[in-house]
Amino acid sequence: MTSKTDEETLKLEKKFISRLSSLSRKRGQRIEVLRQNKICYNSVSSLCSGLGKSTKLSNLVLDLSENQIGKMLLGLNQGLCSGLGNCANLSNLAINLRQNEIYSNTLASLGTDLGNCKNLSNLTLNLSKNKIAQIYAGFYSGIGKCTKLSNFTLLLTENQMNLEIPSGLCSGLGNCSNLLNLKLDLSQNQMVKINEDLCSGLEKCTKLSNFILLLMQKQFIFLGLWFLELK
Repeated sequence: MTSKTDEETLKLEKKFISRLSSLSRKRGQRIEVLRQNKICYNSVSSLCSGLGKSTKLSNLVLDLSENQIGKMLLGLNQGLCSGLGNCANLSNLAINLRQNEIYSNTLASLGTDLGNCKNLSNLTLNLSKNKIAQIYAGFYSGIGKCTKLSNFTLLLTENQMNLEIPSGLCSGLGNCSNLLNLKLDLSQNQMVKINEDLCSGLEKCTKLSNFILLLMQKQFIFLGLWFLELK
């Protein structure tokens, strides 16, 4: 179902859609609801490749929660959202991939893909309730290429991170010199150790005024946080 407004909306909730090839040819400015379908990884890659042809696309809300993206890992080298890098005017992006059985390597690939979106200003990623066990450096180094980013929200609640958060988790974000607001939610995992340099790199974000870090866990064996003083 589409509207005739400048920001076209496609609502396809609970339609049990398994293929998105037809949608990839649309010029919709806004894809809002694709949740609770049977969409797999390759279909999302196809969709984003099609969206990459929409050169005027500036705002995108893509809700792909409760699908089957993580069950089909063919084509990982192509990148989940690589096509979006061709959207030169894309400045506001929200992607909901909650509850899709996504693993750590897919997260790293996603960061690399988004690094090609050079004009991103506002970015929200919901990756809650997946099977992410660790955050590879490639994810944050990719996001760090979005130098115009001012607002970034990353939700990773209820995943499978059961060891320690990798050193320098936020180091890549140090390249985001325009970052104003940052929210990281790592709650409801099973992490037993948090390194003291968790936020190392954020000191380079001189414009950062709001930083929300949520770390509620069942149990901590060791907690050694490096505290960032915002001036």
